[in-house]
Amino acid sequence: MFRRLLLHNLIWFVFFSYGCVQTEGRVDPPSVLTGRIMGTYYRVTFAENLSPRKLDQLANVVEKKLTHINRLMSTYRDDSEISRFNRFEKKEWFDISKETAFVVSKALEIHEASGGRFDITVSPLVELWGFGKIKERDKPPAHAEIEQALRSIGSQNLKVRLEPPAIRKAIPELEIDLSAIAKGFAVDLVFKELQAKGITNFLVDIGGEIRASGSKTADQPWQVAIESPVSPGEILKTLPLVGGSLATSGNYRNFFEFQGNRYSHTIDPQTGYPAKHSIVSVSVIANDCLVADAWATAFMISSAKESLDLAEQLKIAALIIQSGDTGSTEFQSKQFSRLTTKRN
Repeated sequence: MFRRLLLHNLIWFVFFSYGCVQTEGRVDPPSVLTGRIMGTYYRVTFAENLSPRKLDQLANVVEKKLTHINRLMSTYRDDSEISRFNRFEKKEWFDISKETAFVVSKALEIHEASGGRFDITVSPLVELWGFGKIKERDKPPAHAEIEQALRSIGSQNLKVRLEPPAIRKAIPELEIDLSAIAKGFAVDLVFKELQAKGITNFLVDIGGEIRASGSKTADQPWQVAIESPVSPGEILKTLPLVGGSLATSGNYRNFFEFQGNRYSHTIDPQTGYPAKHSIVSVSVIANDCLVADAWATAFMISSAKESLDLAEQLKIAALIIQSGDTGSTEFQSKQFSRLTTKRN
């Protein structure tokens, strides 16, 4: 699973992003590529109306790139690099592709910068709590089970080298799951591939992780909307996206309740328990979608104040939404406010 299958509609294009494009006195609909990959949808919207032949060519480019990444990084494929590494119990270098090595290296960088909040080795805990491949459970696991799972995780037990590309585990049972960063990386790859083909004005969306190139029209940027996490279907905020990426994480739809307590799928890798706070969603704007994707997950772990303080310290554009008895409260980092104000 490439993450947050229940959350893909947290970010969506507002209606006029799919509006018609004026070309030489006539009105044409924009060209759109759609499909499914990585357990979710993908959508590429082009500002201009492309010919069927050109659209087919680009569809092949996009499908080939996404299928390649899925083949490398999906934990739902037994033959993927990640699945084979997870079965590999030796403490030796395991050869991987340059793409996987790059993503792992970025994940380790963000793990360190986030103080351990972002951790690609947390999957045993996610499975234990019933939010992974194993279906949901109706009560929390025993404390002893959590302690045992904690001993099998930790990004400090993972090493990566870029040349020749390889990864190595310090404990035999260590596993990695790139689902909190791989979709963002896939968005970036499609973005770069299309630009290399000479396409300049388009929007890439994979499961709600979005990156924009150019603009919708000569005088109108691409627009995206963030859905309210407490009122589904209601637009909380509409943002112009100019040459950047936007990713959102949330935990208000994937949870279970037991004896009056709610347990969400956002697992704190340091405690082994679901994060205990009232944050319901985090949106991050960054140049690269990989970065936005990972930080949107990392900021879900701590309290709103702690996450906002870290975003301010690292100059990350973050919008944090916290729920309460009377509704939701927004917290914006200065960078987020500056970017959204500038782009408006």
